[in-house]
Amino acid sequence: MTIKDCEAILSEVLNHSGKLPPGVQAKVEILIGSERKRARKKRGSADIANFGAADSLFVTFAPIDPAVAVAAPPPVESAVPIADLLQALDKAEQIPDHAFVALKWFRDTFLPKCGYEWAQDKAQRHHWLREAISRRWITTDRLANPRNPEFPTTAIRLNRAAPEVGRILGQGEDVGFGWTPVSIPGEPMSATVLSGRG
Repeated sequence: MTIKDCEAILSEVLNHSGKLPPGVQAKVEILIGSERKRARKKRGSADIANFGAADSLFVTFAPIDPAVAVAAPPPVESAVPIADLLQALDKAEQIPDHAFVALKWFRDTFLPKCGYEWAQDKAQRHHWLREAISRRWITTDRLANPRNPEFPTTAIRLNRAAPEVGRILGQGEDVGFGWTPVSIPGEPMSATVLSGRG
């Protein structure tokens, strides 16, 4: 992932976190140096893995220009390839009669048909899949291949327990649990257990 990609994703995460006051937007910049006035801009195409001890992450807040807000682009969930990727995998997992989603089929057949401009580029598909897997937003499994036992199939699955995946898919904070805690009247169960030991 590049510095520019990382800045864009972090800015969008902050702007869609629900934590900022209305009418305020955040912008994230990764710079060389720890003092804002003296810091220099890092090359946007540099790999984020090169973030070093001399680098700093600066967040600035500014009012949203009403004229710009009306014509604003869609939120991160539809503008960032990794979000497109997760939404596409969510659709692929819901296809009837599919016991699993094969990585190769998803990457080379399903994704290009989803209509995302970036997904027409094979290198981009590889990059964003690797990124989602490295973040553990997508998990992989090796499954026996009945057609060719010598070559197992790599299956992929959304890690729905990851809060970021739930946010991108619009599923809220309780993703991965599938239940809502219920309050039960009376003393706590721990007190009941302890009193039974006496």
